[in-house]
Parts: sequence; structure tokens; C-alpha cells
Amino acid sequence: MTVATYAQDRFGFVQGIVCQLGVPISKYMPYFERFMGACLKAEIGYLATFFDREGDTIVEAPHPDTIQGNGVLPPIIFLSNRLRALLGRSRPSPKQQGKPWPTD
Repeated sequence: MTVATYAQDRFGFVQGIVCQLGVPISKYMPYFERFMGACLKAEIGYLATFFDREGDTIVEAPHPDTIQGNGVLPPIIFLSNRLRALLGRSRPSPKQQGKPWPTD
């Protein structure tokens, strides 16, 4: 299936989902074909995962909470901690929050 065929067949479906997010989509957008190509890739990936799961051939992955981190904070948490420090607001310790990484 080509991206053009996929776009022709699934445009209404994709538009219905994307419009719920408040993002307008048009066939005349400069990145329309690239966007629909990404949608096609995501749909194929979903189907492959679905069929692997149904066929009991999916590889087990650990739960994200069980993976030991490297101690580096994600940027948004780092920035929110710095903002709290600048404003003089305290934040509970990582143990109280149940977080796997240090936040103080």
C-alpha cells in the first residue's frame, strides 16, 4: 500500500481523531503526505503488536517502574524543581513521593 492510497482510504478516520485534539488537518497542508506516512507506519506497528500478542509471540518487557534510572532528571522535573527553589516553595522528598530518582 502506498502512502497516497492510505491517505485516500483513511483520511476521514485520521481527521476524526486529530480534530478531537483540536488540530485541523487538510489535504492541502505542506506536510500532509509525510503526516499520513507517519500514520500508516503507526497503524502497521499497532497491527504487528496486536497480532504478536494474539499469537503469543510478544517479547516480555519489564515494567517501566522496575528499570533503574541513571539519576538524571527529565528536563521538565529539573526545571520545575529549580522554579520551586527560586520561589522558595518546598517539595516532599523523593521517598515521600515514591519517585525512583532524586529530586532534591
